[in-house]
Amino acid sequence: MGKLFIPLQVLFMLLGTLFWTDEASAIPPSAITSGQNCLGCHATADNMPGLYKQYSKSAHYEKNVTCIDCHGAQADDPDAFQHYETFISVIVSPRDCQKCHETAVKEFEVSQHAKARELVTTGVGAYFLNNLAGSRHFGDDAKYAAGTNGCLRCHGSEILMDKNGHPTKETWPNSGIGRKNPDGSMGNCASCHETHEFSAAQARRPESCAICHNSEGGDPQIETYSASRHGTTYAAKSGQMNFHSREWVVGENYSAAPTCATCHMSATRDMPATHDIGKRINWSALLQETNSIAVQEKCGLPVGLKYEQPAPASEHRENMEKVCSACHSKMFSGHFFKQYEMEVRLIKEKWLEPGKVLFQLVTEVLQAAEKEKYAFLTHPIDYTWFGMCNTTAKAAHTGAAMMSPGWTEKGNGGFAAAWYSSYIPALKGIIEKYGDSSDKEVEKRVKALREKLNEIMNKKAYSGPWDIKETTPGK
Repeated sequence: MGKLFIPLQVLFMLLGTLFWTDEASAIPPSAITSGQNCLGCHATADNMPGLYKQYSKSAHYEKNVTCIDCHGAQADDPDAFQHYETFISVIVSPRDCQKCHETAVKEFEVSQHAKARELVTTGVGAYFLNNLAGSRHFGDDAKYAAGTNGCLRCHGSEILMDKNGHPTKETWPNSGIGRKNPDGSMGNCASCHETHEFSAAQARRPESCAICHNSEGGDPQIETYSASRHGTTYAAKSGQMNFHSREWVVGENYSAAPTCATCHMSATRDMPATHDIGKRINWSALLQETNSIAVQEKCGLPVGLKYEQPAPASEHRENMEKVCSACHSKMFSGHFFKQYEMEVRLIKEKWLEPGKVLFQLVTEVLQAAEKEKYAFLTHPIDYTWFGMCNTTAKAAHTGAAMMSPGWTEKGNGGFAAAWYSSYIPALKGIIEKYGDSSDKEVEKRVKALREKLNEIMNKKAYSGPWDIKETTPGK
């Protein structure tokens, strides 16, 4: 007969009931020297019992991974403080998780998720946070309000510590996926594996991605997915997804529908799961033409961008096609990618490239007229073009990438509407405003803008007359 095995946490809790009262914990504070002892307080009504209940459902609990295994610290750690007789840290970083999850952390460290903070602390992001949305010019705590409560919630703050080893109120709580931790590591595993249950099943659901990847933040991925064939199928069949399976291989452990994790991270029959999202087409040459990281170059914005783009590689698309092959034929996926490329080319050639040239020229007019007083994002046309080039373009290419016709048309129609009703009239208004300037430099810049605008708008693609025949693609 085998030995009776009782998890240490269960044994501790059973023993603890012999001593607990409504007034006291099972373990006196002076005796808290191990992870087991934490439960004596934190399972009671006054000390975050919700965390204990989450933890008790986790794989960590089943494997005797204790609170101290994750929160334990050395006395000289930058984020350590003494909690009774034990040094602990509030912040659990990827470096802490790496003790058990080495491969996942190594993959994550080279991913764009781990670099997410850089996207809003350099270039356009830094310009927006520092000068406009909240502002270093405003004063005191409020100057960081927009970033603390907005962008950095997803991208990640730099966690600073006070003299007692506690995180400062301006920088924590923060669960951003590109967070800079006191130990120097970048990232936060709990961004996806939230709560003390640390569930893989939760991270596999598209709802977990929605907190950051949504249209209110400028990236309409969750809305696009939800309005796609994949998303509506998921909504109808989410109960068939087998999320709690240890091996979650599309086409084997589930086949009802794909989620974000299916395509970008999870295992397939011929690829292992990865925490490096860059391995699945995100950073192909195709998407670099329209993605948000390239916004400076794509839009021609007058602010510097320090962030370096990942190098595109052919295997990114090949990896994605392997995902598609779990449910679709090679012909199906090959034709889909061709249709997608057609959309990216349309947005790029009809709207982005000529629009960028015009924006650079009108910026030169404003810079010449306003001289040292010029500031980007203080003119209506700045917002018009930035919204078109960044947000509207994303709607079109994300819609096409996820086979979401409504969002594709939102992008295409939105670009046309903004072009004719807002952008071109704004350009003409600036030409009229500064057309009679006595400043020779302003006069030269206005002339260049006027000539380029006439050249572009006289093309048939923008001025007509247009065809009204029935359109059959490929014919």
